[in-house]
Amino acid sequence: MIITTSRKPSQRTRSLANDLSKVFNIKTVNRGKTSASELIEKYKNFVVIEELKGNPNKLKIYDVENNKVLSVIMAIKLQREIISEKVEIQNTIVYDFEDNCKEFRKLFTKFLFNNLKKPIYAINTNKKDNTEYTLLKFNKGCEGVHFLDFYNVNDSENVHIGPKLKITGHKIFDIFEEEE
Repeated sequence: MIITTSRKPSQRTRSLANDLSKVFNIKTVNRGKTSASELIEKYKNFVVIEELKGNPNKLKIYDVENNKVLSVIMAIKLQREIISEKVEIQNTIVYDFEDNCKEFRKLFTKFLFNNLKKPIYAINTNKKDNTEYTLLKFNKGCEGVHFLDFYNVNDSENVHIGPKLKITGHKIFDIFEEEE
């Protein structure tokens, strides 16, 4: 799995790609003139960050084998806007989805988590290899808005490290189907 951006990305979009790349331990690929069809031919799973007016606004997670794309509409706050110092990302990822976010848990597991090389576990399992990990906290706000936050967790504290994704909508569609 790789992460890339739309063509000619803004600095904020490149920063989000780097933030997510560090957290999920996936390679960032500079898109350049590479077409979507070339990405589809080369990778069976990949993430594309699209932007609107210079700001990342869509995360598209491609599952080429099943001909599906999960498109997530979002607003973001970058890691550098949340914490000013360099962040050391933990080796293990643990996710915590509130009960009212079961649909997103299924979608993120199917499209993203199952395709990561880095170990990722639900918070209620005992599979964490130690007490230090990166926590993905997914919760529901009001009016159908969802939030995905990233924390470094150790014995003494939870540190919000970002990025923060405010998810306002999502859609699943076929890869070769035009998105409405």
